[in-house]
Amino acid sequence: MVVPALDLTRLPSLLRGEAVFPGDPSYDLAVRLQIAEYDAVAPACVAYCADEADVRAGLAFAAEHDVPVRLRSGGHSFAGWSTTSGLVLDLSRLDHVRHDGRTVHIGPGTQAVDALAALWPDGLAVANGMCPTVAAGGFVSGGGNGPQSRKHGLASDNLVSARVVLADGTALRCSAEEHPDLFWALRGGGGGNFGAVVDFEVVPRPIPRMVLFHLVWTGDAAVDVLSAWQDWVLAAPDELSTSISLVLLDAAPGEPVTVAMIGTLMGPPARAEALLADLVAAAGVEPVAEVVLDQTYFDTMMWIYGGGRGLTVDQCHREGTRPGAVLPRQRFQRERNRLFDRPLDAERISALVEGFGADREAGQTRFVNFTAMGGAINRVAADATAYAHRDARFLIGHVLLLPEVPDEGGRRRAESWVDSGFTLLDPWSSGRSYVNFPDPHLADWQRAYWGDNHAELVRVKRRYDPDNLFRLPQGV
Repeated sequence: MVVPALDLTRLPSLLRGEAVFPGDPSYDLAVRLQIAEYDAVAPACVAYCADEADVRAGLAFAAEHDVPVRLRSGGHSFAGWSTTSGLVLDLSRLDHVRHDGRTVHIGPGTQAVDALAALWPDGLAVANGMCPTVAAGGFVSGGGNGPQSRKHGLASDNLVSARVVLADGTALRCSAEEHPDLFWALRGGGGGNFGAVVDFEVVPRPIPRMVLFHLVWTGDAAVDVLSAWQDWVLAAPDELSTSISLVLLDAAPGEPVTVAMIGTLMGPPARAEALLADLVAAAGVEPVAEVVLDQTYFDTMMWIYGGGRGLTVDQCHREGTRPGAVLPRQRFQRERNRLFDRPLDAERISALVEGFGADREAGQTRFVNFTAMGGAINRVAADATAYAHRDARFLIGHVLLLPEVPDEGGRRRAESWVDSGFTLLDPWSSGRSYVNFPDPHLADWQRAYWGDNHAELVRVKRRYDPDNLFRLPQGV
């Protein structure tokens, strides 16, 4: 639905923040998401909310005038669902970080790198992922997996309360004691489904130091290394967090495949060295490159966020969004993932590796990412929160990037490669997928994202958003 600009002309008078319309000098920047492909969507208005009152006014206006509305905190939706041809309520300026030593309050627009920088002087950290510019709004609501998860649980497992603005503009606090059904839904139900969260109260953790490790093998060792890595992770302590990837930086014929592992350990460096030695021995292949760093938690996360390039906090932001920011956007990305409650056998890994290099095309960047789950994530009942995947041991996803948005033929070839990888692994999977990495091609997405919890999520949705103002293609 295309919304006439006239429908929104009264909105700026209701806001303390900024309303940006087509033709305004800042419009091109205002519509940008993390993936440039979705710049083609032209919102009738992007409203930068300055505070909770702006969020309430924007939602009430959208409901009254039947204007399609989307919430945007970091703009990282793989499917482009952070934008719309109607009204985008941008929550990026709700980026507060406050703490009393017991809990931390963070705004939905707080990016991971900014939370890290704000809390580190007091020796605290909140659950975060591997990308510095992902904001709390979507990350926490969809589960939120990262380096702390195997030890301390998902971001949503560390949620104490949330302040939510509902579709009619009213605001309420939800917790285990107040509106517990909504609180349950916000812990894994996915961002933008039930209301606009304007404050998350979360449990912080003191993590003084963390060992970082990064190992690389050549592609001919892929089957042995991936097989060994799975068994190694299943036996690993909760303090270890790790992912491993098949990597093809350019899929032109003849370009080499590599295997890259990154991870962290909340423990002494001697223990990390021993664990890594066990992995290398099990794989039977020495890495061609290895980095092991015992450093502060802040330095470890900044290494991850800057890709080992020594970037500053200011630099670890999306280019164009603030002075000094240097991180580029993806131009075009396709990703499909599944969760697995068992390791892949050697035959399936061999087929995966073979398919990874099939139908090569210059300019494509390809990954198959294996992420370790388990640990504290799995010691929560499947129905205790909306995040249902408590038996998952691995998340495996095929990813393809292109340096520019392709023509129709290039798009089809890119999606064909991702679809082929998904089809190969799907019979071995649990049939579940991670809602924070949305997949528009999923047939049974309700069950894939939420399992048996979907029915309860629908009941919560009907109670708090009965007119379905918060509409997503794969929403509750």
